[in-house]
Amino acid sequence: MCGRDVVGIGQLIRTTRPEEAEVSLLVEDSWQHNGIGTALLRRLVATARAEGHRELVAWCLPGESAFERTAIQAGVDVSVRH
Repeated sequence: MCGRDVVGIGQLIRTTRPEEAEVSLLVEDSWQHNGIGTALLRRLVATARAEGHRELVAWCLPGESAFERTAIQAGVDVSVRH
């Protein structure tokens, strides 16, 4: 949040596999490239680990590499599947 405005959200979603969780991020366009997504993802990774998840999944459109770059900046090991 910035003042009273929400500029980004992150979500950790349990899946049917206990070791896995899905993550999603959304950052307001005008706030992108300021480290908000990276900070949100780091927090989600810490929460996921604390809850016992060993694998995180994120669904992206083909050719969309922003999440992959964010994950790398957050220090997350990335594996891309098509």
